[in-house]
Amino acid sequence: MQTSAGSAWTISIATGDRLTVARPGLTHVVHLDEYTLDLATAWLRERVQRWPHTTNPHLLTTQQGATDDRNRPMHAVSFRMLFAPMGLTSS
Repeated sequence: MQTSAGSAWTISIATGDRLTVARPGLTHVVHLDEYTLDLATAWLRERVQRWPHTTNPHLLTTQQGATDDRNRPMHAVSFRMLFAPMGLTSS
Protein backbone atom coordinates (compact mmCIF):
# COMPACT_ATOMS: atom_id res chain seq x y z
CA MET A 1 0.00 0.00 0.00
CA GLN A 2 1.46 3.34 -0.97
CA THR A 3 -0.28 6.57 0.00
CA SER A 4 1.12 9.00 -2.51
CA ALA A 5 3.25 9.15 -5.60
CA GLY A 6 6.90 9.26 -4.71
CA SER A 7 6.46 7.91 -1.18
CA ALA A 8 9.57 6.47 0.40
CA TRP A 9 7.80 3.44 1.82
CA THR A 10 5.32 0.75 0.98
CA ILE A 11 3.57 -1.96 2.92
CA SER A 12 3.16 -5.18 1.03
CA ILE A 13 -0.40 -6.38 1.55
CA ALA A 14 0.02 -9.19 -0.97
CA THR A 15 2.50 -11.03 1.23
CA GLY A 16 1.10 -9.44 4.37
CA ASP A 17 4.24 -9.43 6.44
CA ARG A 18 6.65 -6.70 5.54
CA LEU A 19 7.32 -3.00 5.43
CA THR A 20 9.61 -1.94 2.63
CA VAL A 21 11.55 1.28 3.10
CA ALA A 22 13.05 2.57 -0.13
CA ARG A 23 15.82 5.13 -0.09
CA PRO A 24 17.95 6.30 -3.00
CA GLY A 25 20.07 3.28 -3.89
CA LEU A 26 18.88 1.21 -0.91
CA THR A 27 15.83 -0.85 -0.01
CA HIS A 28 15.35 -2.10 3.54
CA VAL A 29 12.75 -4.74 4.39
CA VAL A 30 11.32 -4.99 7.90
CA HIS A 31 9.32 -8.14 8.62
CA LEU A 32 6.23 -7.40 10.69
CA ASP A 33 4.19 -9.57 13.01
CA GLU A 34 0.44 -9.68 12.36
CA TYR A 35 -0.45 -7.15 15.07
CA THR A 36 2.10 -4.59 13.88
CA LEU A 37 1.04 -5.08 10.27
CA ASP A 38 -2.61 -4.50 11.23
CA LEU A 39 -1.70 -1.30 13.09
CA ALA A 40 0.50 0.00 10.27
CA THR A 41 -2.15 -0.77 7.66
CA ALA A 42 -4.84 0.96 9.73
CA TRP A 43 -2.60 4.00 10.16
CA LEU A 44 -1.91 4.23 6.43
CA ARG A 45 -5.62 4.09 5.65
CA GLU A 46 -6.24 6.83 8.23
CA ARG A 47 -3.35 8.89 6.83
CA VAL A 48 -4.75 8.68 3.28
CA GLN A 49 -8.20 9.63 4.51
CA ARG A 50 -6.92 12.63 6.49
CA TRP A 51 -4.41 13.93 3.96
CA PRO A 52 -5.19 12.45 0.53
CA HIS A 53 -3.01 14.96 -1.33
CA THR A 54 0.06 15.05 0.90
CA THR A 55 3.41 14.62 -0.77
CA ASN A 56 5.16 14.00 2.56
CA PRO A 57 6.97 10.67 2.10
CA HIS A 58 7.43 9.94 5.81
CA LEU A 59 5.43 7.09 7.32
CA LEU A 60 4.68 9.05 10.48
CA THR A 61 3.67 12.65 10.16
CA THR A 62 1.65 15.31 11.92
CA GLN A 63 -1.09 17.58 10.60
CA GLN A 64 1.52 20.30 10.13
CA GLY A 65 3.96 17.96 8.38
CA ALA A 66 1.34 16.52 6.07
CA THR A 67 0.31 19.96 4.83
CA ASP A 68 3.80 21.51 4.69
CA ASP A 69 5.19 21.39 1.15
CA ARG A 70 8.75 21.07 2.49
CA ASN A 71 8.09 17.39 3.38
CA ARG A 72 9.92 17.50 6.68
CA PRO A 73 10.03 14.45 8.95
CA MET A 74 8.38 14.50 12.37
CA HIS A 75 10.44 16.43 14.89
CA ALA A 76 12.07 14.53 17.75
CA VAL A 77 9.98 16.51 20.25
CA SER A 78 6.80 15.21 18.60
CA PHE A 79 8.04 11.64 18.97
CA ARG A 80 8.90 12.19 22.63
CA MET A 81 5.48 13.72 23.35
CA LEU A 82 3.75 10.83 21.57
CA PHE A 83 5.65 7.95 23.18
CA ALA A 84 6.68 9.27 26.62
CA PRO A 85 3.26 8.66 28.21
CA MET A 86 3.67 4.97 27.31
CA GLY A 87 7.12 4.85 28.92
CA LEU A 88 8.87 4.48 25.55
CA THR A 89 11.97 6.36 24.47
CA SER A 90 13.74 6.60 21.15
CA SER A 91 17.17 5.13 20.71
